[in-house]
Amino acid sequence: VEFLDQYSKERWECLLQFMVEGNPSSEKVSPDIANLLIQSDIIRASEGEHAITSTGFQFLLMDTPAQIWYFLLRYLDQCDALGLNQTTCLAFIFQLSFSTLGRSYPIGSHGTFVQHLRQIGLVYQTN
Repeated sequence: VEFLDQYSKERWECLLQFMVEGNPSSEKVSPDIANLLIQSDIIRASEGEHAITSTGFQFLLMDTPAQIWYFLLRYLDQCDALGLNQTTCLAFIFQLSFSTLGRSYPIGSHGTFVQHLRQIGLVYQTN
């Protein structure tokens, strides 16, 4: 369980670092996640670089649980643009909330959504 906690913190920190560094070529954050940050007005893209916005700065001032919920709500708003079903994604979030930490679960048809959750540290996936 300690490993999972550390993994989650590291992944979330990668997202926050991506926001403030302004390095769009970072391999740590997928183009989908970067676009979500842009669409949510957390970062602004211009001329191949990005910069944090005032909304993004306010986001950084939130505590981590509030940041995660804010991010998930923005993600759910963008499900259609990502080619995902919002209801299915929300149902999966609810399923996760009732899951046992450290236990393995099948991902079913949630592959893309799980990959995005993995990138921000909300899901750990083994090979």
